Amino acid sequence: MSKMNSFLFVMFTLLLLNVNGIHDNCKWRNILNTVLAVAPQIVALQETHLTVAQEYAFGACLPGYTVFYQHGSSNSAGVLTAIKRNYGIVVGKVQGHDGRCLKISFVYDRIKYNHINIYAPNDPDLQRTFFASLEAEIQEENNILCRDFNSVVSSMNRLLGRLDETSEDLIMLTRTNYLTEPEGFGQFTYQHPTITNRKSKIDFFFLSQNLVVKWKGVIRYCAFSDHQAIILFPVKDRNIGPGCWHLSNDLLEDTRCLNKLQKMIQKWSQNDSATALENWTILKSECKMIIQEFTKFRKKQSSIEAKSLRHHLA
Repeated sequence: MSKMNSFLFVMFTLLLLNVNGIHDNCKWRNILNTVLAVAPQIVALQETHLTVAQEYAFGACLPGYTVFYQHGSSNSAGVLTAIKRNYGIVVGKVQGHDGRCLKISFVYDRIKYNHINIYAPNDPDLQRTFFASLEAEIQEENNILCRDFNSVVSSMNRLLGRLDETSEDLIMLTRTNYLTEPEGFGQFTYQHPTITNRKSKIDFFFLSQNLVVKWKGVIRYCAFSDHQAIILFPVKDRNIGPGCWHLSNDLLEDTRCLNKLQKMIQKWSQNDSATALENWTILKSECKMIIQEFTKFRKKQSSIEAKSLRHHLA
């Protein structure tokens, strides 16, 4: 399958943030407040400095999320990915290593995604080895890479206008795997805590090219970290290509379609394991899938009828 695949429709928001260590309850509350304010379906944190003993305490601070960890030490590395429960995201294989890479395969709306949460080393030699190892983690399409690379891909990514020793390695990684940054990330994402002119953009979302038109990014200031939060949200009200569909009013008279919708509504209205808002969000997605299914069936039926009529008139 080509890496330049067809357009896809997505309905989830992602949050990326290097937290520069989760040292105390105050920072935990700040992170939680950021998550609650953005309300993403997927959260990717880097440089957590969480140990095994601390992970469950922090996971409890993210209610409604399933939390996955790759541990660093108490003063270095560590990545965390949290996925919203009861949203229709079905988690598959989870892999990670060295407290620097956490890869999660998941299915949403019958499409398989490859989400990789990354915190790269600072040392250039270790970076080269690390970037080379990522080749094996990237699939042919539907990749979502959330990264603190500790390296830039352009001289414009630094206030002083210079590349890093490993910038070429990073650029090659993105080009050979058809990875692109979405719109909206023109600002710096890192500010040195004491040197005012040391600003850079080392935090990135890189997406497979078949996904990049579906999301747009925004950078959000975070007072509790030397990095800024990056939010990736789905683009709405845009023509999404051949997969675009319009609701036919005829379906409102289709008994089979209405019965299936009614059963779906009853199922989620009786679900007590999630909040009313979470059930409503899932219900909308499920109803959309049912309507799409019957829309395609009707289109195929109309095509057959038109072909039969042309044959009859010939």
